Amino acid sequence: MERLDHLAVDFSAGRLVLVNIAAAELIAYDGGREILRSRVIVGANRTRTPQFATFVTSARCNPPWYVPASIEREVRAAGITGFQIVNGRLIQPPGPDNPLGPVRIGLLDSDGIFLHGTNTPASFARQSRAVSHGCVRVEHLRDLVAWMTDRPPAAVQTTVATGRTIELIPPQEVRVALAYLTAWPDRLGRLVLHSDPYGLDAPGARRAPFRRVMRPVPQAPAEAEAAARLDTPEDNPL
Repeated sequence: MERLDHLAVDFSAGRLVLVNIAAAELIAYDGGREILRSRVIVGANRTRTPQFATFVTSARCNPPWYVPASIEREVRAAGITGFQIVNGRLIQPPGPDNPLGPVRIGLLDSDGIFLHGTNTPASFARQSRAVSHGCVRVEHLRDLVAWMTDRPPAAVQTTVATGRTIELIPPQEVRVALAYLTAWPDRLGRLVLHSDPYGLDAPGARRAPFRRVMRPVPQAPAEAEAAARLDTPEDNPL
């Protein structure tokens, strides 16, 4: 619980998405009331998902993937097809083979960490889901996007089905906290002890850093949409 205290998260007000890294689980709250839970995939021990508190910027339907420079050589060596080179950058267009999945949820000042889907949904059935390069893959992504954008799930699916890259802007603020909590209540309020994949509970373990992103300056809807459409070269779905 000390880790959550450092993030200074208020569960009683507004909309909040909690990603419990240790449990590989996401929980959405509205005014302190639990709205949904979803299994997620988080960073592996060598490429850990960081702990920080931030805000949703947009939900990008049918996102292209801008391959990070840090793994571009690895992607090229794998011989994966279907990529384009634009201004020297390796880009994978939207589609069923895109590892970002149907939607990418942008986070403010996230250092390349996002919430998104996947092109391999069977991976959510894994017992150990700490396997990504740091980003968070969300199983019930459509329901999460529908809730944060005040749309029916079917409307989100219809937008995705167009195949076009479209930004959906949440009508109200959605806070996101990524925290490493090895003890947390389940749906019924019973305390559950989770595994410690990063070894942060071990005696003598170094305290993991926390970071809080400052609340953004309010923008008009048109300004927010324009900002969300800007290319984000740090996108990293692995």
